[in-house]
Amino acid sequence: MNTADAREEQSARDAESARRKEVWASRLLPGAGLLLAWVLLYAVLEPLSKWLVFDAAGMAPDSHMAMAVQFFLFEAPKVLMLLLLVVFGVGIIRSFFTPERTRAILAGRRESVGNADTGS
Repeated sequence: MNTADAREEQSARDAESARRKEVWASRLLPGAGLLLAWVLLYAVLEPLSKWLVFDAAGMAPDSHMAMAVQFFLFEAPKVLMLLLLVVFGVGIIRSFFTPERTRAILAGRRESVGNADTGS
């Protein structure tokens, strides 16, 4: 292989590396923005639920009904948001592991060890 071929091959590798970085950044930045929006929404969820119940709806803060409505307006979206985060996170992790790769990782292990590994 002469030096011209080596330079051309190195140039092709550099171009591929730059393309991968651009693709990675184009996927990472929107995800980071959405995560920031999730964190901000999570942070304002409790004050928002209190404002909706006690100020906007005018319910008395010491009544059981007002406390129940405020608890529901705070907890239901919080649980759904946490569920969304966990499902999205597991989906991202699973995208890195193809079935073939999982089989290769678990190959040669006893079934009980494989079950314990997949459970953790």
